Amino acid sequence: MFGSVAELVIPNQVRILAGPTFKSKGNRMRDPERIESILHLIKKAWKRNPDWRLCQLLSNMSVAVGWKNFDLFYLEDDLLREGLNNYLIFIHNSEKGD
Repeated sequence: MFGSVAELVIPNQVRILAGPTFKSKGNRMRDPERIESILHLIKKAWKRNPDWRLCQLLSNMSVAVGWKNFDLFYLEDDLLREGLNNYLIFIHNSEKGD
């Protein structure tokens, strides 16, 4: 069963369509534990580049790791985690070469 679709309105911003929310029994849901590990990697990468905006960080990461046709909407979390790990390795290796 799907939850209702709600429209979020942010003042002076675009309207965002939120939902539907997945609430079905028996269907595979993504592991909620992935959230902390991904946020940890984002935090590590962002602290290395604190002047960048979040989307700028993710865009620059995608270029650094060689992704083509990068689209956040369709990006699975395991691929994002892998990209962030590779990006942190890239940054580390770049700093060693300085």
